Amino acid sequence: MPTGDRLSGSSSNEACARSSLSGGFSKPSGSQLGMSSLFLGVCDKKGALVYAGSAGTGFNDKTLRDLYKRLKPLEVSESPFAPSRELEKNAVWVQPKLVVEVAFAEWTSSGSVRHATYCGLRSDKPAASVMRESAASPPVSEAGARTPTAPALKVTNGERTIDKVSGATEEALVAYCVAAGDVMLPHLIGRPTSLVRAPAGGDGKLFFQKHAEYARWQGMKRYPTEIHPDHPPMLSIGTAEGLLATAQWNVIEYPTQNALGTRYSEPDRMVFDIDPGEGVSWQDIQQAAQLVRGMLEHLGLKPFLKTSGGKGLHVVVPIEPDFEWDLVKELSKAVVAHMSKLLPDRFVVKSH
Repeated sequence: MPTGDRLSGSSSNEACARSSLSGGFSKPSGSQLGMSSLFLGVCDKKGALVYAGSAGTGFNDKTLRDLYKRLKPLEVSESPFAPSRELEKNAVWVQPKLVVEVAFAEWTSSGSVRHATYCGLRSDKPAASVMRESAASPPVSEAGARTPTAPALKVTNGERTIDKVSGATEEALVAYCVAAGDVMLPHLIGRPTSLVRAPAGGDGKLFFQKHAEYARWQGMKRYPTEIHPDHPPMLSIGTAEGLLATAQWNVIEYPTQNALGTRYSEPDRMVFDIDPGEGVSWQDIQQAAQLVRGMLEHLGLKPFLKTSGGKGLHVVVPIEPDFEWDLVKELSKAVVAHMSKLLPDRFVVKSH
């Protein structure tokens, strides 16, 4: 790859967000309050609770107290999981009635979630409906084309062209968000998210907004100002309705923060942004991503690939949210500096 390929590092994890049932918790050690981790489960087709791993991060003192208060009355003497599981000696079993939202990196081959982080409780979903979701393709029309489900809201200016090159309309953008919502939402729920609006179309002026001017939209969540002092509240998209509303209001990109809103001081991912320099081909970018992945895996990390919305690629690394921003940034900078020193003909460092 010719010199000019730009590798940048920033703290960040692009996890999936899904609903689970709490089937129990582990007693804390030392001075920790109430519990140390939640045991997670999903219902199988027969309604039995199947173990799906545990979540031991994403809590603060307030959420720990609240969860413990809610779980304590649900205690039972035997494991609710089928088949029964002997997880650890200090396990406390509960009736699987509380629905929790967790963010995680992936499903393992054994059927458990990897690197699960607690995001909050859900009261809008019945416990019996919590099952492991599987990817589904959009329906196919008679002509063989993928046809997304009709939008769940009225598109006020659907015929307006938002991209002159492709001819895409506002209605097509909303329909895309309907079809891709199940894939997009896990990367948005629970995470402060900025909105890039294009009211004049993709070729016009873009507006970058990360605060609460648009909290009036249905499905948008407003975070407390404490997590970002001296600024208006940050936002996140909490439901499919919120995603569709932003699409109708000309939002074309959704840059997300590298920490969850419930634990903003400790990032839970790093993102390595590979941008093409002048004369760098797409094949060169792909090779660069493979090299970065190899380096990260050598360090014992588990990265995955994500398109950047521009011309490059993002290599995303889920991490446990146990360290503050400065330390995680130093780690990402060290990896970037090492790559540019090791392969100076392929990488140069560009700071954000």
